[in-house]
Amino acid sequence: MSEEPRMNMWGDLSELQPIQMPETFMKEQAEQLYELTGGILEGRVERTTSGARFGITLVIVAPRLNNYKYEILHLWQPFEIYPLDFVDLVNDKTWKCGNEEQFLARLAETLNSQGVRRVIQVLVSQSTT
Repeated sequence: MSEEPRMNMWGDLSELQPIQMPETFMKEQAEQLYELTGGILEGRVERTTSGARFGITLVIVAPRLNNYKYEILHLWQPFEIYPLDFVDLVNDKTWKCGNEEQFLARLAETLNSQGVRRVIQVLVSQSTT
């Protein structure tokens, strides 16, 4: 008895390209922080879920200070990715980012802000005393 071939109703899924996720950009910046501080500080990306939304937080960790954590920013990302809610926890600002370009502009603005630079300065100083 021969089996009939299964019918594929999904279509060709091999043509689907992965979407660059905001979390990926944040992880890249977390790695950069480690390199830029000579390993004194680490960046970590933590994820939570709430229904159909993902919470993504960028945290600075100071290993020499008993792994002290300082939360820099938080995203609430819907399943569809955009628009997402961007919360700059250091400078107390909130934005709605409708696309990748807006998200990257806010990420750069936040990470390069005087507030975040001050956090890094203090954590590095306390870690090297």
